[in-house]
Amino acid sequence: LVLHPLIGEGGSVARYSGLGAVAVCMALEKLGLHPEIKWPNDVLIGQRKVSGILAEATWMGEQLESIVVGIGVNMSPEAVPASELIDFPATCVEEELKKPVSRLDFLVEILRALLYWRSNLSKDEFLTAWESRLAFCGERVSVQMGEGKVKNGRDAGLDKDGSLLLQVDDGQVITVQFGEVHLRRVL
Repeated sequence: LVLHPLIGEGGSVARYSGLGAVAVCMALEKLGLHPEIKWPNDVLIGQRKVSGILAEATWMGEQLESIVVGIGVNMSPEAVPASELIDFPATCVEEELKKPVSRLDFLVEILRALLYWRSNLSKDEFLTAWESRLAFCGERVSVQMGEGKVKNGRDAGLDKDGSLLLQVDDGQVITVQFGEVHLRRVL
């Protein structure tokens, strides 16, 4: 999906991954499932990945031109990669529901939610909807931030721009930006 920024939306570019994730969650909730968002861009059911979202911004100098939001959803068992090919357990919608699902009806629900939240993307209401669906919120997690750098702490929710707030062991709250971040629960 290619989206063009609305007036006053410059500060909320990082929220587009959340937009896709919240939309997928709402579509799954309509089916009676209980999804969660593994920040920044995965949707889980029962601690297993069912969907991934990728948002890429296109810039013309310092002017945001568009955001491409890609959404992948494992609908059937054939869509679930072999466990040795993935670094996080996966599942699919039909396995969770124990029945087939109309892909067209599911897509309509995702688009309906996307359109609703699209017009509210820069509002606190959207951030609340995203944060309320976060997996691991309030729990101790490990964040691999690239280049071998790992931070442990308590998942303290989201900053206004959609970044993760991580309360590290000394009590300080740090902001984790989007990028190569792998979030894991610490047991």
